[in-house]
Amino acid sequence: MSFKHCSNRHDAWINYRNRHQIVVAEIGLPADLLEHEHPFTEFLTIGRIEGIAADIESLSEEQFSKLFHFVTSWFDFDAANFTAFETRRMRG
Repeated sequence: MSFKHCSNRHDAWINYRNRHQIVVAEIGLPADLLEHEHPFTEFLTIGRIEGIAADIESLSEEQFSKLFHFVTSWFDFDAANFTAFETRRMRG
């Protein structure tokens, strides 16, 4: 008999983030912003999080391009629902 390891969404997020450590470092966002999925989605929606030194508008084009691929790989089409992220994407 075999048992499957059941992981929850948080475990899946941590695994995804860890698999993309190099890209995450190149984006330059603070590690605590990516510790949990919820604050990260708030950042993508609002563009900044109080108490965390990060602003989506201050990312360079190269950083935003890497963020775009990181976000769309995880959230797929839902990424368009993040207001600040979508505004920044449209601005180019």
